[in-house]
Amino acid sequence: MKALLKQIVPPAARQRMRRLEQLAKLPLSLGTGRICTCCGLKIRRFLHFYGRADVRCPYCNSLPRHRFQARLLGIGWLGDVAGHSILHFAPEFCLDRLLRRTGPSAYLKADFMVSFIPGICVRPDAILDIRATRLPPESHDLIICNHVLEHVEEDERAIAELHRLLKPEGKALITVPVAAGAERTRDWRSLDPDTPSERILQFGAEDHVRFYGMDIVDRFQAAGFAVDVLRPEDVFSPAEIETWGLAPEEPHFILSKAAHAPRAA
Repeated sequence: MKALLKQIVPPAARQRMRRLEQLAKLPLSLGTGRICTCCGLKIRRFLHFYGRADVRCPYCNSLPRHRFQARLLGIGWLGDVAGHSILHFAPEFCLDRLLRRTGPSAYLKADFMVSFIPGICVRPDAILDIRATRLPPESHDLIICNHVLEHVEEDERAIAELHRLLKPEGKALITVPVAAGAERTRDWRSLDPDTPSERILQFGAEDHVRFYGMDIVDRFQAAGFAVDVLRPEDVFSPAEIETWGLAPEEPHFILSKAAHAPRAA
């Protein structure tokens, strides 16, 4: 029956149906114990997501990284966003309204694909290749790019493009899947054979081309960035981390142009 429905019902309609089903089940999750910092929902626990328990918001679909970023915005860690320009790659539904409410002078949502999944992503304003966007240089104060670079074979070109687009005093907030305890990155060239099933096994998804190690910092620095590695446990208490459903050790990379990075006294 499911196979027949897939043939009859267009993908976009199936996505909308799944979203409606998700919202219909929302009252079952309401309670206390967890608070989504993206949408404000109070629930007993977050939902499972790809084998991980207590991680996904049942309303806005935020994950731990999004909720951490929402708090960083809330406490001003990323600077004063009001009146400044934002570039958001692969724009997530859970961050979209939050970013618009900060009052930016411009908010450009960009993706490589025009298709999007309602409730998870939002429709992009522009279809752009992150390796060569053709946007003006030094045109954005804040760039957000979550879990995109692991899809890009030429990630060094993408990182160089982010550097080109960032204003001298701006910040870029980047996250990627980082293998726990790994120092070195492994990419598709290490696979034998390089097949979709092997990529799922080694990198977590068939459209991922690598699993990063902490040597990603070297890649950022090679492009001219100063790098601040920030984890939830560096900023918030264990109680806050539990309530907001954060991943305490998940690294977030906050980049600035090296020539303009603040120097220690």
